[in-house]
Order: sequence, then C-alpha cells, then structure tokens
Amino acid sequence: MLPYFPVPYEDELLYSCIARYGCHTGQVQNQKAVVRDVWGTDSAVAIPDLPSHLQDFVDNVGAVWQIGINELIAQFTLAPLYFPFLSAQQTRDVIFSMGSKDGGQIHSRVGIVASSVPIPAHFRYCPQCLEEQLAELGEPYWRRMHQLPGIDVCIVHRCKLEDTAVPFHPKEKHHYHAAIIACHSRQARCVDLTPSEKQVIEYHQELLDVPVWEGFGANRWTLYYQQLIDR
Repeated sequence: MLPYFPVPYEDELLYSCIARYGCHTGQVQNQKAVVRDVWGTDSAVAIPDLPSHLQDFVDNVGAVWQIGINELIAQFTLAPLYFPFLSAQQTRDVIFSMGSKDGGQIHSRVGIVASSVPIPAHFRYCPQCLEEQLAELGEPYWRRMHQLPGIDVCIVHRCKLEDTAVPFHPKEKHHYHAAIIACHSRQARCVDLTPSEKQVIEYHQELLDVPVWEGFGANRWTLYYQQLIDR
C-alpha cells in the first residue's frame, strides 16, 4: 500500500496524477517502478482517458487517498463524456471493465473505435493555464478538458490548445509522461468563438462536471432529436 500519492488538482486526469507521482518520487527514469508502486502489478497500462485496473489502484492508495471507483471515474477520467450515449447495460459494462484487470474492450464499448470524431493525437495544453499552474501550484498538470475529442480551444482563456510531442496513446505502454516535462511556455493564440462553438464546449464541460451513470441509449436520443425536428 502506498505511503504517498499526490493530491489531485481540479479537472486532472488520473494519468496526470500518476505522472506527477513519478516526478515527486524521483522515478521518472524508472517507469516500471512507478507502475508497480501505483497499481501493485506490472500488467497495468498507462491509458490517459479510460484506464482499467481501478480497483487495484483504489486498494493500493487507500491509506493516503480514500476514493471509490465511481468517484475516480467521474472526476479523473474521460468516461463521463461517453456514458450518456450508451445504454444502461453498456455503461455498467464499461464501469466494470475500468475497475477490473480486463480493459481491452473499453474503447470499443464506448464507441471510440468506430467514431468519426478522432481522439487527439497528442497531449495538449493551454499556454495561459500552464503559466497559472506554475505560478499557483509550482507544477503543471494534464487537464481533462484539454484532451477532449473535437475540442481544440481552452474555454477559460479563449486560446488555441497547443500540441505536445507526447502521443495521447503512446507506444510505450507503461510510461506516464508528466506535463512539467512535455509542456513549454509559448505565446497564447487567441480565438474568437462563435456562440454555437462556445455552447458546444460548455456542453462538454457539463458532461464532465455532472456525469450521467445510467446511460440514455440510442432510442431515447432518437426520440430527443425527433422532438427537436418537430418543434
């Protein structure tokens, strides 16, 4: 059981917390040790958006961070973005897989594999958020809102998100890349958002802030859009 784990920041990915753990413990160059420390196993894979093995994680950090699987999924992964568009059974299956050691089908179950909206190729960050995090926290971190498919603007600062050199799903399956190493200061590129663009980003924020657990399913969404057409 871990005697130390970093305090999570607002809107931070669990992946980011683990990457900071590696930095704080001086194990950036020994990622296998980071995986063993955090997960209590060598088989866990560094997945940024929809990780599995969460029961192992909860058990292993329980002495310093008392959190349940549902809370972990809701606040520190991207799963809440997809749950409303799944059936109730699909949602339960995804949550079960994220808690278990068998996470191989998670991305297929939520529809990412078949989606026409590509996931980001690389980790992204907002230059102004980076400066604020360094000034207020002493270190930057990976925000969930900056890694969402189809969203390339920071809603807080109205500026373009910048790509890093770190692939969002890297070939190194057991490496946690820290924002403090991958992000660099640069001039923010301001963006003028239309009202509809702003609304789309705000809807994404709402999905992350107020996760839906039961899943609405295809039929309910079909009825919803039919009602919109009839108005």
